[in-house]
Order: sequence, then structure tokens, then C-alpha cells
Amino acid sequence: MDEQPFRGRAARPDLNDAFPADLIETRGPALLGESRATTAALVGAQLLRLVARAGGTRVKPSAADRAIDLLARVVSEDAQRWCEDEARRIAHWCVDEPDAEPEVDGDRGVMASADRDARVAVIAWAIQAGLDVELEWYDETEDRWPRLRATPLRTESADGEDVVVVKTALADIVIPIANLRWLMPVERRVVAAPKVGRVLAFPTFGEEE
Repeated sequence: MDEQPFRGRAARPDLNDAFPADLIETRGPALLGESRATTAALVGAQLLRLVARAGGTRVKPSAADRAIDLLARVVSEDAQRWCEDEARRIAHWCVDEPDAEPEVDGDRGVMASADRDARVAVIAWAIQAGLDVELEWYDETEDRWPRLRATPLRTESADGEDVVVVKTALADIVIPIANLRWLMPVERRVVAAPKVGRVLAFPTFGEEE
């Protein structure tokens, strides 16, 4: 993907104006303990750095670099790469002008227009890396949106439709790739084996005793 997605854009004419927010003291430290909030902030900082390098914001590139360094300390290297990839995808979405397509209402339309090959590639990478996946999909049978964490086993074609087979604690589930709304590789959970203790034999007594 292009390292400079905003290449060719002219810098803002007010780029050298003061940014008042930088002059105000903070009220205290911020604690981002929830992974989604942290990765959202990291994606935002990485996107801001791309914009800053192209002269599109009064926030200095060095400030964006500092924010990225701080946020990157609390997420894995894989998460950092995914966040950087997402920031670049957002940047390209901002500047690219794809051909107009007929509008499709609802989440089903969003899924239908998404890149299925990319989903298959993510699943294949998760399998190769020994990771689990968190995913959400549309269950046509029950007309609902289940969400779970599972171990991806394989992708295959069933009845002319690409599907992913995942393993849960209860059973293997077959999910159509086209029905996936959200997919994210995560570290595999290690379930500790139950500890087995030695059975003690107690003495038995007769009726008189």
C-alpha cells in the first residue's frame, strides 16, 4: 500500500498558525485499559501522522510520533501492524474516488460489497500463525448476529459458496465468508488442564468398631 497516500495534496495555508489546544494544560493522565479504545486511538494517531506529513493538520508530525510510541507500548506487534494497515486504508478511502455503485441498504449490503478475498487471507494468516479469531456474522437460519471467539480450522467451498470452518467449545461451525461482518485475529487462549490429585484410601470399620 502507498507509503504516502496523501502525496500530491497541497499543504493547508494555515499550517503554521498556532494550535490553541497545544497551549492548554491537561487535566490529568488518560488511562486506556480497554483494547478497543487503545487500538482506536492508535489508528487515529497513525492516520494523523500521515496527514501531518502531508501538511494537512496543525498537529506536528513529532506529536503524532510521540502518541504512537506511547500507545504502541501496550499493544502487541501484530496489533500495531493491523492498526497501521487500517490507518492507511482510511487514508486511501479519503483520497481515492472509486466508481459509484448502486446503494444497498443495511449491514448485508456492506458485507456483500466487502473484499471476500481479504477475509480469506486474514483467516489463512490466523491459521498459519496459530491464532484464534473473534468474528461476527449474520445467521440466516435464526435471523440474528452471533458473535464469538473460535479457532479457525480451514476455508473451503460448500455448495458453490466460500465458507470458514471454526472450532468452538461445543462444536465446529460453518460460516459463509460473505456473511462475516467483523473478523479479527486474537491470541489463542490456553485452557489449563485440571489438576488431578491422589485419591486417599480411608480405613473401613466393622459394626463393633
